[in-house]
Amino acid sequence: METAARTLGLTLQVFDVRDVAGLDSSLSMMAKTPPSALIVPASPLFGVHRRRIADFALPRRIPTIGHDRSLVEDGLLMSHGLVLLCH
Repeated sequence: METAARTLGLTLQVFDVRDVAGLDSSLSMMAKTPPSALIVPASPLFGVHRRRIADFALPRRIPTIGHDRSLVEDGLLMSHGLVLLCH
C-alpha cells in the first residue's frame, strides 16, 4: 500500500490498533484531521467494533473499504474479498 500511495502522490497514515484503547485513540486522532478515506483491514477487533467504525466514518463522509460484507451492512461504503481464479 505504501508503494501505491507514493506512486499516486497520496499520504498513507497507518494506525497500529491492537485493542479497544488503541481504536479509541486512533479514532480520536482521526477526528482532529479526518482522512480522505479509510481502509479497515481484516481483524477480529474491527469485526466486533465495525458499527463503531461506521458511526465514526458516516457523519464525517469518509469513504471506507473493509474486508467483509458485514462491514457494509453496518454502514461502511464497500468491501473487497479474495478472488480465486482456477484454470
